[in-house]
Amino acid sequence: MAITDRECVARIVQRRLRAMDDQERRNLQAELQAMREVLATIDPDFIRQVTDAAKAATEWLRDLNKAKASVELERDFLPKLAVEGWLISPSGPVDQPERLSELYAKEGIEAVDRYLFERLDAEVCGVIVDGITKQGVFAPWRPTFAKALGALERGDHELAIPIWLAALEFGCASELGIRDVYSKPEPANRNVVTKQLASVSTVYEPLALAWLEVLLGFSGHRGRAPAIFHRHAVMHGERPLIGTRKDALQCLLALEVLAYLVEARDRARSGRST
Repeated sequence: MAITDRECVARIVQRRLRAMDDQERRNLQAELQAMREVLATIDPDFIRQVTDAAKAATEWLRDLNKAKASVELERDFLPKLAVEGWLISPSGPVDQPERLSELYAKEGIEAVDRYLFERLDAEVCGVIVDGITKQGVFAPWRPTFAKALGALERGDHELAIPIWLAALEFGCASELGIRDVYSKPEPANRNVVTKQLASVSTVYEPLALAWLEVLLGFSGHRGRAPAIFHRHAVMHGERPLIGTRKDALQCLLALEVLAYLVEARDRARSGRST
């Protein structure tokens, strides 16, 4: 039969009591009685408030530890996706990084591709486009994005990709101060972007760094590499086939992450100015 912690404590207390002489027991009883009298004068509502506050603090610490673990996982895993041109959708399931990380570890990038192909169907892509065009930097692009989304749904990925890429260049120029982002992915551009996003919480840091790797990083890929890594070739007619559904999805995710980071930056700046 298992012995609980409470039973162990009770046995220790009993042994200590037996070891006391009569005077020590009387002193202890007097102290306990005094404590009872003090507790009896405390408002029960106050005790409940203290108990609730302690419970809330415990839950907050547990949530904080989960958030820290999640950030650490993303710091390790998101760069592995970025090498393949993928980013995590900010509007996706909260546990998507953990789920994809496990899938990647067990079955490799091909399994991640399959998962994201299934996850990013026409409905989800529509939600993404709706979210990034409701307000902010890409609101004026709403009619054009609707046409790109229609092309994506029809399977005309080659028509959607240049629109996503053009919008990315616009967003980088208007919000981050980077022009010619596709023809000049220099370290200087990386520094500009890092400075622009410096006000964003560290919670966003892994995704921001992964986005930088996808958009500004140098790629060693050749041949059928992701279009997101060969934007200059696509936009200057050097890649006639342009890309596949995978390329279109990766470009759309890069757009969504940019809109998400810009919004987070603006919220942080607004909070500091109030």
